[in-house]
Amino acid sequence: MTDPTLLPSFVTPHTASSILFIGRSLNQLRAKAVADHTLRGTDHLSSQLTKLSSLQHPLDSATFSAAIADIRLHLSRHTLQRLLPLPRVLDLLQLLRDFFLLRRGDFAIALTQTAGEKMASRWRRADNLAIYENRRESTGLGGVTLREGEIAAVLSKTWAAMGAMQGSQAYTDEDESVERARGLLKLSIVKNRPGTPASFTGGDGGILAAIASTPFKNLLFSVPVVLTMDVPSPLDLFLTPADLQVYSAVNAYLLSLRRAHIKLTELWKISALRRHHPAPPGPSDRNRGRTRLLRGRFDGRERVLRNVWATASAAIFFLGEVEAYLQTEVVDVLEEGFVRWVRGEETTSRPGTRATSPSLSRRGDPPEDGHDHDQDPTKFRDPQSLQTFHHLYLTRLTHSLLLTSPLFTDALYETLVHIDRLVALITRLHAVWAAADLEEDAGVVDAFVDLVKEERDVRGELDEVQKEVRRGVEGVVGVLRDMEGRFGAEGDEGEKEGGEDVVMRERGEYVPGRVGGVERLVMKLDF
Repeated sequence: MTDPTLLPSFVTPHTASSILFIGRSLNQLRAKAVADHTLRGTDHLSSQLTKLSSLQHPLDSATFSAAIADIRLHLSRHTLQRLLPLPRVLDLLQLLRDFFLLRRGDFAIALTQTAGEKMASRWRRADNLAIYENRRESTGLGGVTLREGEIAAVLSKTWAAMGAMQGSQAYTDEDESVERARGLLKLSIVKNRPGTPASFTGGDGGILAAIASTPFKNLLFSVPVVLTMDVPSPLDLFLTPADLQVYSAVNAYLLSLRRAHIKLTELWKISALRRHHPAPPGPSDRNRGRTRLLRGRFDGRERVLRNVWATASAAIFFLGEVEAYLQTEVVDVLEEGFVRWVRGEETTSRPGTRATSPSLSRRGDPPEDGHDHDQDPTKFRDPQSLQTFHHLYLTRLTHSLLLTSPLFTDALYETLVHIDRLVALITRLHAVWAAADLEEDAGVVDAFVDLVKEERDVRGELDEVQKEVRRGVEGVVGVLRDMEGRFGAEGDEGEKEGGEDVVMRERGEYVPGRVGGVERLVMKLDF
């Protein structure tokens, strides 16, 4: 990092960033050259440094910046393409999309189920199931504390579960991507000092500071946990720690939505709650009375759950539409556009727009290695430009995902907490009814549990929670309606800046596509 207050007047912040990038690159080259003899001597910039030493005093900002840019481009064209080849960058982007941005649905399913099993197991061992079913508070934290080793074991079981889902299918590229992810990804407990908010911090204060501090990372376990990864060298020239924190924040947000959706849909797997088929009455009066008793019991329970099922169905519809909007209209479009720009296929996310000059931010530089890069755009992408435009991509991504709107994220978080409680209470009510059936039909009595009182208490809480879920969904939709006009105004402003976008595309720079459209999401949710 650089301290702007210590920079000389002729060094701009962008030039300082380039100097820092050059230094990090040379350091990586020297470290790699120890093991790879083909890289030895590639860190020499004698010809370029001669140009720098020939600058006349007093130095002016434009001349000095141009000299530093020449050094950076020379280093990128001649050396960094060997140190950081394009295929490695694309593999990293695919891994981030598959696991952090949840393109692989089997990962989200396996992680959600494995984490749920771990939490249920811990509460059973604590003999505290009743608290477990009602553990969620406004903070999203529970009474059970997990350790780092237990969290790591959950991720290991997730990989095993994903392998079981694939079964005996032939080895595919997806299997290879799982193996890469297994070696790099990890779940980490977020440690914050007491009394401080659980917010993301890092070197790039711009993106991280704009992300709402809503604690989505608290929903998977009873402790705040984020998905992160070890970025191997030299990929850290492209992906910074601050970028990784942004990906972790986006992952916690998207995973909390997917998790709530999965838990709600799993309620339909509890067949005993949804349908009952009492045996037809036999010839004796005793059997007829037994059948009437069962039918009366089941009819009463269906009446109790009628509003609950309606609320759960509405919540599933809400979550499905929000997920579809975020994944297909925002993440897919932006990620595909950025990857196409990285490949040199086009410089914008909008389909059909081709790059006229896939060179770097400085237009008209002659190729220094004898190749015509304008005709073969995949040959050359400056790593610092990749890093710079990747930040631009993340900025647009977090904004379009509505992660920079605290009113929306806070309302959504509260709704997800209520959905958690709804699922827990329905599951608990099913367990109480199963115990009551055993007591009445088979004489199995638990002297330590008052099933009548517990059923009454659970039904009372369930009635309140299902109302909270409905109010929460309506509140989120209301916030989206309020945002609709504001986002429309921002879109109009963006159209006025279209000329600047055209200039950037002509220079071969990445221009994020104008994606989303809150009005379309509101129209779908306004049911």
